[in-house]
Parts: sequence; structure tokens; C-alpha cells
Amino acid sequence: MKNYKEMVLESSLSRLWGKTQKHVCGCITAFRGDKDRDTNLKNNKEVLTYLQGKGYSITAVKGSYIENFGTDKAKEVSENTFFVANQKVDGDDKGQLESDLVKLGRRYDQDSILMIPVGGKDAYLVGTNPDNVFPKYGKKETVGSGKYGKTSGEFLSRIRGRAFAFEDVEAPQTINGLRGAKMFAAKIDHEIELAEGSEKYTINHKTFSAAVQHAWSVAEKRGYEIDADDWDRKVALGPKKPSAGKTNRYIIDLKKNGKDVNRRLHMQVYYDEGRYELNMYIQ
Repeated sequence: MKNYKEMVLESSLSRLWGKTQKHVCGCITAFRGDKDRDTNLKNNKEVLTYLQGKGYSITAVKGSYIENFGTDKAKEVSENTFFVANQKVDGDDKGQLESDLVKLGRRYDQDSILMIPVGGKDAYLVGTNPDNVFPKYGKKETVGSGKYGKTSGEFLSRIRGRAFAFEDVEAPQTINGLRGAKMFAAKIDHEIELAEGSEKYTINHKTFSAAVQHAWSVAEKRGYEIDADDWDRKVALGPKKPSAGKTNRYIIDLKKNGKDVNRRLHMQVYYDEGRYELNMYIQ
């Protein structure tokens, strides 16, 4: 006979499963192992308020995750995760939820976010950190597929048999509460737009020099100045351009009006088949 905790766990999982059958779902957290608890709680509260402002259905899940997976810095991190369902749309939401979760993943320096398509099958991770090994930045990796079975097993083995706590999160119940959440979500969207830029950048380039100079130009068009000394040290005098199948990663300090600001240009250049692929954002 199941005990009370097992019955609660089964009921909670059943509710989440039901949401995946009708809506696009995903998981996001702002927790990081290199942040103190107060910072993690503050950032997670911001994530929650943003998601509430967007009108999503949210369930808080307490569990664990392997941060910096596949590196010598890998470690298990206890975290409070939000299971998010886009109940505003029955069926495919045309990428609406994924776009919002990816933005949050980048903003709060997460290795990845998890997406669950309608029906609950073929869930996948989306890399949101340029320095992460798995999944790579901007890439999608199906969880549990044959190709990544061993890797997925590392994730699943850490959570199998562990006790998870589930708690449905209610939306703000007052007009002012709802208005405040929506205003906060709009504020975060605006800050992300300013940081990442509404202006599109060119991904593929014929030469390495063209790729990194384009990143410099885009940063300037977004109102920032490149710290020339930092650029020379890390790019001009840094590692040689990447060989086939390799990636160079850089984090460059930025300024405004000659003064230091808490912003950095993150860029990575991948070389393959005669082209240099640029990925960049400002954080």
C-alpha cells in the first residue's frame, strides 16, 4: 500500500502530466550553485513574477539538477524550479513559451531550459549559456533519445527515487497585483531587448575576422563601447581562430561614455564547412 507521501507525489505528477497533454510546457529556474541563497531566491522571485505577468500556469517543484554537466566543475545543485504550462493556448503555441523561457535562461545565466511539446513526448533541452558543454548554446538536445541516452541517464539517475515537492502557484488575486506582474514582465522584456538588441545580427561569415568585427559593430550600434584593452587581450592576442568543428568563446567588458558598466559582450565563433558561425548577446 502506498504511503501518504507516495500518494501525494503520484497525484502531483499526474496533474503535471495532464497539463502536458493539452499545452506546451517547460521548466525554468534562476538558481545557480555559485550564487548565495538570498540571490537565488531573489532571482527566482523575479522569474516567478515575470511568468505570472505573462499569464502562464505555474507549479513550483523542489528538486535537483547537475550544473556544468560534462565538465570537471559538474555538481548537483538543489534548486526550486518552475514547471510552466501555456494554458492560454490549446496545442502548439508557435514557440511563445519557449521564447520567454530562453530569454529568462539567458538573463539568469542558466545552462539550459527544458521544453515539453504538447503530448509530453520528445522533451528537449535548449542551451542558454555560451560556456556550457551540454547542451551547447542555442542548440536543442532531445532528452532520452538513443543518441543521447547515456547523457540523459546521468540526469535521470540523479532524480530517480528522490522526494520532490510540488506546489501550485496561484496568480495574483487583485487588480493591482495582476497589473504589477504585467508591468514587471514588460520591464524585463524591455531590459532584455536593450541588452540583446532588437537589431538582428549576421550569424554566418566567411572569415573569423569578419565575425568578431561584426560583433564589435553590433555592440556599438546598441549603444555600448568595447573595452579595447580587454578586446586586445582576449581576442586580438588571444587563442588562434578555431579549426574545423571547434568553438572560440569570449566575454568582453563594455563601457558607456568611457565609464565601466555592468554589461559584457558574450560571443562565440564556431567554424565548420568554410564558414564562421557567430552567436552573441550582451548581459
